[in-house]
Amino acid sequence: QLRGAALPQLGADAMEQRRLEFLKLLTRVPEVTDVAYIAPDGCEQLHVSRLEIDRADECIRKRSDEPVFREPVPGQPYYGPVYFKKDTEPYMPIAVRSGGAKGPVVVADVNLKFMWDVVTRIRIGEEGKVYVVDKAGFLIAHPDIGRVLQKQDLSQVPHVKRALEAAGDAHTVGVTRDADGTEVLSSYAPIATLGWRVFAEQPAKVVLSR
Repeated sequence: QLRGAALPQLGADAMEQRRLEFLKLLTRVPEVTDVAYIAPDGCEQLHVSRLEIDRADECIRKRSDEPVFREPVPGQPYYGPVYFKKDTEPYMPIAVRSGGAKGPVVVADVNLKFMWDVVTRIRIGEEGKVYVVDKAGFLIAHPDIGRVLQKQDLSQVPHVKRALEAAGDAHTVGVTRDADGTEVLSSYAPIATLGWRVFAEQPAKVVLSR
């Protein structure tokens, strides 16, 4: 979706055409709250948002030193680190470059709160749950959305800490204690592209009593 909105526009009204494409993207993908166009010189020239007033100028702000401008290469998007807007809702930037190695960049800010819809639909027995932490150990998806909005840090929970320190495609299953001190049977899988870890857990007393 983002690549489609990032395609080069031709003609005298190119910026208006791009603005319309960004508005379409916001309509189609509710998880995206902001989209920006960064010209080849690193100047942000267009910013379309569902939360703020849209802006267009020759150089709204200079972003040439930011990873969202430096890191994307054609055909390989840049996935930025998770950040918490107003210290509550988790977001991450995704940026794509079009028109060659020195072409412009389009960057979208994605609200990760919508991952709640995914994890709540996953069923693991009657009391199991799935949750996701970012590469720093902050909770970014959980059936209890309140834990995410509280910016809960799980990096020091022993099995989460081990998973974050593990390299490669390590998957582990074992009995441990979760952040609340409950004994659980836990396993995880890494999302290598993002550095995230997805955990699946069930209360140990439920599993071991079967």
